[in-house]
Amino acid sequence: MDARCPSCHGPLAAGAHGDLACTAHGHLLGSAMLDATFGLGSAAHAQHLATTGQPVSRRCPQDNAALASVSSAGGGARGEACSRCGALWIPAEVVERLMRTTPVDAATLEEARSVLALAAARAVLTPAGKAPARR
Repeated sequence: MDARCPSCHGPLAAGAHGDLACTAHGHLLGSAMLDATFGLGSAAHAQHLATTGQPVSRRCPQDNAALASVSSAGGGARGEACSRCGALWIPAEVVERLMRTTPVDAATLEEARSVLALAAARAVLTPAGKAPARR
């Protein structure tokens, strides 16, 4: 996959936990990674969320389809989900906000950002009233 940042169109670098990252703009959690990390059907759930979300101007780095804004039940985390493949883009500003409020045990700043992008994805994918999936 030659994934490109949906904001600057630069190449995405491998993140610490299977994500792909643009240090300036965010983290891509591909559909296969979502299913492997949060359980089979997670990407399909993200895809479903995209069908009900507000469309955004960015395109999916994985398949160039439309992205739509999605958020956690409480609105504390947000991302953009692909309407075709179910990949999830977590914008850098979401990760940076979490960096200021959430302690993370990580060896590097890049690893901390990856961990927090995964936390945001978990929150977005968790239905209201349900406990977050753990793997």
